[in-house]
Amino acid sequence: MDKKDRYVTRGIQEMNKKNPLIYLKLWDLYDEMDISEKDYLQVFELRTKINMKGIVQEIEHTQEEPQYSKTYSYFTDRPVEAKVYIIVEDDYSTMLLDNEY
Repeated sequence: MDKKDRYVTRGIQEMNKKNPLIYLKLWDLYDEMDISEKDYLQVFELRTKINMKGIVQEIEHTQEEPQYSKTYSYFTDRPVEAKVYIIVEDDYSTMLLDNEY
């Protein structure tokens, strides 16, 4: 991806207080997409699951055109429940919570 200016909203800043690395992880997942074309709207569903080994952060990353879906899971002690969008414009990208759209 071309390195464009990247912005985050207040909601993302607040989410980042719960887990200081989560927004960096989302940018990395976006950058590392193995797809020929990226949609202007990226969607990340962040869910928490608990199993016998501990707390799992699950991130489902999707886009509509072309269709893309991939789910990631990792153990954490700071899970986040949220729906996050990355909206890509010509010169910049913005990360925001779904209720800020």
